[in-house]
Amino acid sequence: MTLAQAGHRRDERIDRGLDFLSEQVRSADGSVRSTCEGEDVGWPRGPEPGRTIAATLITGEGLKRTYPASLTLLAFSLWDAHPDKRERITGFLLRQSRSGLWGPIRQAPPSPGFTGAVLTALIAATRDAAPFRRSFRYLRSTRLQPDRWLREEDVWVVSAHDQELYGSISIPATTWCRTAFELMRDPSRAKEALIANGPDPDFSTGLEDQNLVSPPVRRRDLQAPSIPR
Repeated sequence: MTLAQAGHRRDERIDRGLDFLSEQVRSADGSVRSTCEGEDVGWPRGPEPGRTIAATLITGEGLKRTYPASLTLLAFSLWDAHPDKRERITGFLLRQSRSGLWGPIRQAPPSPGFTGAVLTALIAATRDAAPFRRSFRYLRSTRLQPDRWLREEDVWVVSAHDQELYGSISIPATTWCRTAFELMRDPSRAKEALIANGPDPDFSTGLEDQNLVSPPVRRRDLQAPSIPR
């Protein structure tokens, strides 16, 4: 994606990368494998969805995450590559939706960052923003300021080699939501919209230090007051 934004010409290295991504698309449902080894099996802690959902999954399937699928679809769209896989991933993401809203997995509550990322990928792939009016109303309703949203985080556990490995990635919600709105106005300008709106430089501010998806972290600097003897 970054090389496409930078105007890099397509060569054999780009094709190898796109072919590698193509190999991660599951033929059964269009979901995308998102780990080098093992499979996503759940969230590390916190309320549902988590290990209870993970325990109900068929071994080897893992939790089908929307963010890796969105990034893969967007990469294919920017390079106009693997149309068959683009169609499969598009179908998968549409099935992950709850009335045009998305979270990190289908079983999770929706959030603006994941919704914005999926919208960006779907509109870049289909060049049609018309089916997503409800999605954009939701993004407008979740703004903190006219063009700011809370940062989010995607967290998961990978089961590999008989051990569980923790993983997480920051989701720049403001970047994805701004880009989705740009594509709503002109669905054909995906590269330009990404360059204009990301990455969000304001992660150091107080609002962006919060998140909506990962479990809350107890602050270590908050201690109970001492009781005089």
